[in-house]
Amino acid sequence: MTIHHYDPVEVIEGATPFRLRAVTLALAAAALIMLLFGAKPLLDWVNGLPIGPTSDALLGLGIFWSNLCDRLGLNTVFSATQDWFRQFQALGF
Repeated sequence: MTIHHYDPVEVIEGATPFRLRAVTLALAAAALIMLLFGAKPLLDWVNGLPIGPTSDALLGLGIFWSNLCDRLGLNTVFSATQDWFRQFQALGF
Protein backbone atom coordinates (compact mmCIF):
# COMPACT_ATOMS: atom_id res chain seq x y z
CA MET A 1 0.00 0.00 0.00
CA THR A 2 1.40 3.38 -1.02
CA ILE A 3 1.18 6.22 1.46
CA HIS A 4 0.58 9.61 -0.13
CA HIS A 5 2.65 12.38 1.40
CA TYR A 6 1.10 15.84 1.45
CA ASP A 7 2.99 18.30 -0.74
CA PRO A 8 1.91 21.91 -0.07
CA VAL A 9 3.45 23.10 -3.34
CA GLU A 10 1.17 20.72 -5.24
CA VAL A 11 -1.88 22.37 -3.67
CA ILE A 12 -0.67 25.94 -3.96
CA GLU A 13 0.42 25.78 -7.61
CA GLY A 14 -3.09 25.16 -8.94
CA ALA A 15 -4.88 27.52 -6.55
CA THR A 16 -6.50 30.71 -7.77
CA PRO A 17 -5.92 33.65 -5.43
CA PHE A 18 -8.95 35.65 -4.34
CA ARG A 19 -8.97 39.24 -3.23
CA LEU A 20 -9.53 39.95 0.43
CA ARG A 21 -12.68 41.87 -0.48
CA ALA A 22 -14.25 38.81 -2.16
CA VAL A 23 -13.43 36.60 0.82
CA THR A 24 -14.80 39.18 3.25
CA LEU A 25 -18.04 39.49 1.27
CA ALA A 26 -18.43 35.71 1.17
CA LEU A 27 -17.92 35.45 4.94
CA ALA A 28 -20.36 38.31 5.56
CA ALA A 29 -22.99 36.63 3.37
CA ALA A 30 -22.50 33.33 5.20
CA ALA A 31 -22.81 35.09 8.58
CA LEU A 32 -26.01 36.84 7.46
CA ILE A 33 -27.54 33.56 6.27
CA MET A 34 -26.62 31.87 9.55
CA LEU A 35 -28.08 34.77 11.52
CA LEU A 36 -31.35 34.73 9.57
CA PHE A 37 -31.93 31.00 9.36
CA GLY A 38 -30.06 29.76 12.43
CA ALA A 39 -31.79 31.61 15.26
CA LYS A 40 -32.73 28.40 17.11
CA PRO A 41 -29.21 26.91 17.11
CA LEU A 42 -27.83 30.32 18.07
CA LEU A 43 -30.21 30.45 21.02
CA ASP A 44 -29.19 26.91 22.01
CA TRP A 45 -25.54 27.98 21.93
CA VAL A 46 -26.22 31.06 24.07
CA ASN A 47 -28.11 28.88 26.58
CA GLY A 48 -24.98 26.76 26.95
CA LEU A 49 -22.73 29.68 27.90
CA PRO A 50 -21.57 30.04 31.52
CA ILE A 51 -23.87 32.17 33.64
CA GLY A 52 -22.81 35.79 33.92
CA PRO A 53 -23.81 39.33 33.01
CA THR A 54 -22.59 39.00 29.42
CA SER A 55 -24.38 35.71 28.81
CA ASP A 56 -27.55 37.13 30.38
CA ALA A 57 -27.47 40.05 27.93
CA LEU A 58 -26.78 37.67 25.03
CA LEU A 59 -29.64 35.42 26.16
CA GLY A 60 -32.05 38.35 26.09
CA LEU A 61 -30.92 39.26 22.57
CA GLY A 62 -31.07 35.62 21.50
CA ILE A 63 -34.64 35.20 22.75
CA PHE A 64 -35.70 38.42 21.04
CA TRP A 65 -34.06 37.37 17.76
CA SER A 66 -35.49 33.86 17.87
CA ASN A 67 -39.00 35.17 18.54
CA LEU A 68 -38.67 37.66 15.68
CA CYS A 69 -37.48 34.93 13.31
CA ASP A 70 -40.44 32.78 14.46
CA ARG A 71 -42.87 35.55 13.57
CA LEU A 72 -41.21 36.01 10.17
CA GLY A 73 -41.26 32.27 9.49
CA LEU A 74 -37.48 31.97 9.16
CA ASN A 75 -37.18 29.25 11.79
CA THR A 76 -39.47 26.98 9.77
CA VAL A 77 -36.96 27.11 6.91
CA PHE A 78 -34.24 25.86 9.25
CA SER A 79 -36.47 23.13 10.69
CA ALA A 80 -37.57 21.96 7.25
CA THR A 81 -33.98 21.86 6.00
CA GLN A 82 -32.89 19.96 9.09
CA ASP A 83 -35.71 17.43 8.66
CA TRP A 84 -34.83 16.98 4.98
CA PHE A 85 -31.17 16.40 5.83
CA ARG A 86 -32.04 13.82 8.50
CA GLN A 87 -34.21 11.95 5.98
CA PHE A 88 -31.31 12.07 3.53
CA GLN A 89 -28.96 10.66 6.18
CA ALA A 90 -31.41 7.85 6.86
CA LEU A 91 -31.02 6.68 3.26
CA GLY A 92 -27.65 5.29 4.34
CA PHE A 93 -25.39 6.25 1.46
